[in-house]
Amino acid sequence: MRKIGLIVGLALLLVGCLSVNVFVTFPQEKLDKAMEGLELQVQPVSPVPFKQSRLSPWRFLEPTLLCAAETVVNSEVKTTSPVIAEAKARRIERLSDIQGYKDKKILGESKEGLLDIRSTAGLDGKEASALQKMVKEENSDRMAIYREIVQINNMPSEQIKNIQAAAAKANRKLAKEGEWIQSEDGAWKEKVAEIKK
Repeated sequence: MRKIGLIVGLALLLVGCLSVNVFVTFPQEKLDKAMEGLELQVQPVSPVPFKQSRLSPWRFLEPTLLCAAETVVNSEVKTTSPVIAEAKARRIERLSDIQGYKDKKILGESKEGLLDIRSTAGLDGKEASALQKMVKEENSDRMAIYREIVQINNMPSEQIKNIQAAAAKANRKLAKEGEWIQSEDGAWKEKVAEIKK
């Protein structure tokens, strides 16, 4: 009887190891498009309504997979979830304050898809402290969105850097003339108007 239990246990362990956790890798163009669409939902340029999706209450009962493999899937990047909706709502609430600081050349968009304080000239200690708090909250919400996109798309965790790069690209594109932006090589510059051909 003990041998049968041991054999059954080993068989279950072997079947568990044969399960494959598929990590999804998207082409950078798809990430760029997804992040630009998401940023357009936050930025006032062209607001796009977003819809919340519900997570299955049964997701916690799904089996944990022990082995991993990676594959490339060319489906669309998911950018909706309750976590993303909440973070976007908070970002929209602070958008006018952020834009005011961008207009004064105090804030800029970094190559990591985050806000960066470029200068605190003209701000007293209380204003500088409030600015730092706001930037910390904004960046926290942005990172929550980036992490959630990785999770809901079943992407490898290191893909967050690609999500951040896509968000930075979208923010550079959406920045107004004269705002601080950081290029991919790390150089900071004021955005100049694009010449249309």
